[in-house]
Amino acid sequence: VSKLMEGCMNTNLGKKLIAIVDKQHVRLMEAEGIKITKQIENIDLDLVKHKTPSKHQGSYHKNSEMGGFYDPHTDHRELEGRDSAKNILQHIEHTLSEGKYNSVILASSPKILGYLRQSMKATLKQKIVREIDKDLIHSDLASIEKKIFAA
Repeated sequence: VSKLMEGCMNTNLGKKLIAIVDKQHVRLMEAEGIKITKQIENIDLDLVKHKTPSKHQGSYHKNSEMGGFYDPHTDHRELEGRDSAKNILQHIEHTLSEGKYNSVILASSPKILGYLRQSMKATLKQKIVREIDKDLIHSDLASIEKKIFAA
């Protein structure tokens, strides 16, 4: 590998993907060092609403990769949270697949963060360098930057 090629390959080493998420939104931003340089995407997720199953029936969830059968006592909000987490992770993984970012900073409410951790693939877990358990989805960029890069 020539020195010129090596220099080109290393130009994105400092770029981080920042994912600010809640159950209905995904905000993806790019950061270099401790500065957010641009907002990449602001996605409003279309949630799949689950009907509350009757007392003695389970809820059969067709969109699950394993055709998951949920306990009949599973709260529909929990099912929505799980679905939302999978949807959020698909957006993050798609953005990472472009190869521009070598690390991820994730900010979300503690509950959504829990759902994300449950559904997260090992390859993505390795790229997470920081998790912030705060809902920052409606914060402005300056506030987000302060909270994310505070020592």
